[in-house]
Amino acid sequence: MITQNELERIISIASEQELEYLAFQACNYAASHPEMPEEEQVECVCFISMIAIEAELRQVEPLWRKAKRLVLRNSNTLKLVGKIAAGVTIGVFVGDVVSRR
Repeated sequence: MITQNELERIISIASEQELEYLAFQACNYAASHPEMPEEEQVECVCFISMIAIEAELRQVEPLWRKAKRLVLRNSNTLKLVGKIAAGVTIGVFVGDVVSRR
C-alpha cells in the first residue's frame, strides 16, 4: 500500500497531463464503483482532493517555484556575481579615499 507521503511526492512531480489523467481515472473509478467500502471512498476523496490542491498550487505559485529552481541551479554563478560586485564596491570606495588625499 502506498503511503500518503509517497502519494504527495508523486502528485507534486507529475506533469499537468498526468494530473488530469489521475483525476479523470479517480473520478471514473468512484463513479463506476458506488458500492465501494466507506474507507475506500474516503481514500478516493482524499486522492482527488490532493490532486485539486496541487493543481491550485501550480496556478498560484509558478513564479516562486521557478525562482527557487533558478537560484538552486545557478547558486555558484550568483555567488560569483556577488563577489564581483563586492570587489567593485570596495575598489570604488578605496579609489575615492585615495583620490581625496
